[in-house]
Amino acid sequence: MLIIERARADDVDSIKQVLSETWFDTYGSHLSRSTIEQVTTHWHDPNLLRSQIEKQGNYFAVARDDGKIVGLITVIGVTSEELYLPRLYVHPEYQRRGIGSALLDAAIAAYPDATMIRLDVEQQNAKGLSYWRKQQFVEIGAVIEQIGTESMTVLAMERRLR
Repeated sequence: MLIIERARADDVDSIKQVLSETWFDTYGSHLSRSTIEQVTTHWHDPNLLRSQIEKQGNYFAVARDDGKIVGLITVIGVTSEELYLPRLYVHPEYQRRGIGSALLDAAIAAYPDATMIRLDVEQQNAKGLSYWRKQQFVEIGAVIEQIGTESMTVLAMERRLR
């Protein structure tokens, strides 16, 4: 049975594991192993994740399937009306089961006054782009970002909530 609930500090190790495995699956075809390892070491540092879970104004939730963390989302309230979604990942073995949509719906519901949600997605992430378009996000711009020694095109997307 799937349960969406706010993450707890003691979930960090499981969250980091899901992030690492999902990053290798998602980006392994176009980023080097060393770059992915650098990201999963620094961006997914347990202390950083713990502080994001505990930060007031953040919505950091996990999806549990029979108690096991299989997905997660982080949303930041930029203003009372604007949200930024830096992270939504579902473990590869659990994708295409509606878990990402359940996480997204729960996050949006946590901000009843929000009218806009924005995110960034790597251009070569075909699964991610397809998913976000199905969720009614539209592209509004692009930038080149450095990740480790590599660069990639990142698309900015947004969705009006009402």
